[in-house]
Amino acid sequence: AEKPTIWSRTAWNATNPNPDRLVARTREPVRIIFHHSAEKFSDTDFSDVVAEIQRIQTWHMAIKGKCDIAYHFIIDPAGRIWTGAEIDDHQRGHAEGYFDDIGVLILGNFEPEDENDHNPNTLNSNQKNAMIALS
Repeated sequence: AEKPTIWSRTAWNATNPNPDRLVARTREPVRIIFHHSAEKFSDTDFSDVVAEIQRIQTWHMAIKGKCDIAYHFIIDPAGRIWTGAEIDDHQRGHAEGYFDDIGVLILGNFEPEDENDHNPNTLNSNQKNAMIALS
């Protein structure tokens, strides 16, 4: 398969990880885990996507106490793939019990949170193709 284009952390002006919060891996990654951001998001504008990724990183670091954004990659509604946390010798906090594995965030909410949310995002072909290319 052709290697996909992956936007760097510099492209979204990522904050550097907090080294005091890094936790060593307990094993090598064995799976890729896809997540959704659980908030409706369908914007494809570059600057709006950058702002959303920055918002998520800030929430992870300032509110959740994580060392960095908790995902190794982010896929936006346009199908762009963004570099999140570095894949290195440290865990990332994307899924309890799976911190050693590779976490990929798909921007959007793909399931209703409650009976009043009848309009979740739909995983589009750009996102599906990016998931396949990244995998």
